[in-house]
Amino acid sequence: MALIGDLGGVSMEVRVNLQPDKVVLQPIGAINSVTAESFGNVLMAAIEQNQVPIELDLAEVPYASSAAFRVLLIAIQKLDQRRQRLRLSKVPHLVSKALDTANFTSLVDVVG
Repeated sequence: MALIGDLGGVSMEVRVNLQPDKVVLQPIGAINSVTAESFGNVLMAAIEQNQVPIELDLAEVPYASSAAFRVLLIAIQKLDQRRQRLRLSKVPHLVSKALDTANFTSLVDVVG
């Protein structure tokens, strides 16, 4: 299933794969100040509507700005309230370097 968060004419496609043991979200495109709110709306809805762990497949995200990190931090805090950690998978090299620099890798689980 693909959800498209719409923000003032700017939309971001986020593919959603509901699995028995987790929900995998796959955003398509850069997460920046223009798309972060749209992406965040889909991510927060997934967290609120599901009790299973949330995994972000970042294979199709070439760039993540500080606005993306703000959205991730909010998600991390919400998941922490229910004693879960956000999972990130297929993280591109440039996004991985930014996560390391911002010390986000200590707040999430990076898998595969």
